[in-house]
Amino acid sequence: MPTPLDLNSGVIIKWNTPLEIKQRNDIDLIKVFKSKKENYEYSLLASIPTTPNNIIEEYKDPEGRRDYFYLVTFNSTVNNYESSYHITYFYPLPSELRMITILKGMMPDVLKTNRFFNSLNDFDYLVGLKLALGYFNTYPPQTNFTLENFPKRYEFFLFGISLMFLIISKYLPISVKDWNYSEPGGVSMSIDRGSKFNTALEIINKSITSYLPLLKMDLASDFVAGAGTIPLPLSLGGVIPQGVMNVLDIFTAVGR
Repeated sequence: MPTPLDLNSGVIIKWNTPLEIKQRNDIDLIKVFKSKKENYEYSLLASIPTTPNNIIEEYKDPEGRRDYFYLVTFNSTVNNYESSYHITYFYPLPSELRMITILKGMMPDVLKTNRFFNSLNDFDYLVGLKLALGYFNTYPPQTNFTLENFPKRYEFFLFGISLMFLIISKYLPISVKDWNYSEPGGVSMSIDRGSKFNTALEIINKSITSYLPLLKMDLASDFVAGAGTIPLPLSLGGVIPQGVMNVLDIFTAVGR
């Protein structure tokens, strides 16, 4: 497991073992590949012995950087097998772990006990945070915050958007299992969790659309790090970027 000293040099990369790999009983080697470019020029960085019952899922590159790219393959030296490549992710920084811990605490209990949501790992929460950050940054006036320099006084807003993305990504498998049952004698039963999620999303969507413009204008007026220039107001001919419109359309559709 990583220690605070690991933060002083290099990077720690992690990966998730796919189900089809876990079902095999012959995986005894992990190959880690590294490149400065995302789509090509990879070279073998390390070959890590492992066991089928306890497959290794992390590695430290002492010379690594967070702008490098890493892939892994799962191998069986006994059966001469090598899987296709799989993506990796960086072990969260302390500030990211703090945000992930807060998100876990904010997740409603009814979702924590559901097997779909219970399968969320730190990487899932981190993806939710980054999606929320991207949504926040693209909303006009555009900003370029990172998770490291995002204003702490507005983190609560980022957490709310993150939860919305996480719930949207995971609630569909739950809602499709809703059903209605009735008998001629008048006995009926209805399981409709989907509508409850829709109601919650509508409330979140309403809060976001109410407060986000105010927060962005406040940041722009403060000239804080990460804030860009203020675009021309809509009333004076300004235009909302199409990418932002597409995101807003999705939120509106989900909230109905």
